[in-house]
Amino acid sequence: MSENQNKVVLTGTVINVDMKNEKYPKYTVKESGYAEYPMTITFDCNSSKIQTLPLKGDNVEMSGYVGSREWNGRYFTGVSCVYCKVLEKHKTIVPESVNTAGQFAENDEVPF
Repeated sequence: MSENQNKVVLTGTVINVDMKNEKYPKYTVKESGYAEYPMTITFDCNSSKIQTLPLKGDNVEMSGYVGSREWNGRYFTGVSCVYCKVLEKHKTIVPESVNTAGQFAENDEVPF
């Protein structure tokens, strides 16, 4: 089998981060674009080999290789991440009416 036949490249948004094992986090990425049924893939990563670890909501380009292992007559398939590029960081939008200093704005009327 050629090395490129089992390669996966996906550009999309990180919709879940599983950090049960901090050295090998799992990132679930949902494909960007206009596909009627966007693809969702969970990448198994080695945090020591990835320069910038993405956060939930980040737009990323991830690539990896599909592999499968047999254990007790059952097969387990996964995608091992070899490259991750954060294209755009997730921006938290704070509404203007929220005072980030934890104080009430001067024009707020509190009934008590």
